[in-house]
Amino acid sequence: PKFVDAGSGDFRFYSNSPALEAGDNSAVPPDVTTDYAGKPRVAKGLPGVRPAVVDIGAYERPAVP
Repeated sequence: PKFVDAGSGDFRFYSNSPALEAGDNSAVPPDVTTDYAGKPRVAKGLPGVRPAVVDIGAYERPAVP
C-alpha cells in the first residue's frame, strides 16, 4: 500500500498509494468521524467534480486541491 515507513510504525500513505480514496464509505460506522490522528475521516473530493471517498487504513490523507 506504499506506507511512509512501516518499519518504524508510520502507516500513513504516500500520495501515490493505491489505498487512497479506495475505501467504501458505507463501511465506515456513522459515529467514526475522525481517523487515528484525529483528522476528518473522509477528507477529499471536489464539490461538483468527484465525491469524497474514504481511504483504506487508519489514516486519512488530507484534501489537496
